[in-house]
Amino acid sequence: MSLFEKAFHDLGMGNYDSVIPVFQKLSEKYRGQDLEWAALYNLASAYKELNQCEKAEKIYQRLLPKTQKHVHLKPRVYLSLAYVYECLGQMEQNLIALKEGIKYTHHLTPDIRLIEYPARLALAYIRMNEDKIGLQMQKVVYKNLENTKKIFRISSAADENFSRYFYTIGRSHVSTNHVHLNIFLKIFPYYQTYLTQSILLKTGKWSVKAEKELGDLYRKLWANLKKQKSKKKYYAPVKKIITQLKDIAQESKNKKMQAVYLGLRKKTQSYLDQK
Repeated sequence: MSLFEKAFHDLGMGNYDSVIPVFQKLSEKYRGQDLEWAALYNLASAYKELNQCEKAEKIYQRLLPKTQKHVHLKPRVYLSLAYVYECLGQMEQNLIALKEGIKYTHHLTPDIRLIEYPARLALAYIRMNEDKIGLQMQKVVYKNLENTKKIFRISSAADENFSRYFYTIGRSHVSTNHVHLNIFLKIFPYYQTYLTQSILLKTGKWSVKAEKELGDLYRKLWANLKKQKSKKKYYAPVKKIITQLKDIAQESKNKKMQAVYLGLRKKTQSYLDQK
């Protein structure tokens, strides 16, 4: 196994800190060669996973001019940039990156082209108060889901793949430190939709991660609500969130999903009773 292959393997295993100096050296070693691009892209990915988003953004920006010769790489760089801008709370730049990148998605595999890109665009539009476009794109995502699953011969493999995408999209919420509580409450239902889709696919690893992420979202919600002097004005959006989760749980007839709802509903009862 070459040094590059080992570093790439370690990156996939989540050893982000250890691969950074390796990819830095490899990017210098292969400067001007094809492998320089791959080394830089993986280096930026490691920074992104560690939430060192400013460092990642600089590298992705360096990579964009290099995609002129390799157009098939453009959508991946723009998608990665979108994640970074989201991390930095730069929602307008996030939407711009996605809109530019989607022009080249015909180079991508069907799962990313038909699921991940439009799903992230849907959230980006909603964050920018373009709800109509966002909701239309969300409908496209669900329509594409079943069509794309047919491409995979093994259903369990398809479920695992889509569960990972839904989890990734659902966990990409903006920190409440970056946005006002009113905006967080507005877009919460969309995060919840994607996370619950991941839970419903029951793929083990990603479903468990999605369930934890959903719980973390609620904890952030309650923590921010406690800081508010007047909680009555937030009653309606919070009730909408809980009602949405209840409807998903009941429609799915999934015991795990129903247990998630009942647990969160119990924690919410005292707040809703304050009206």
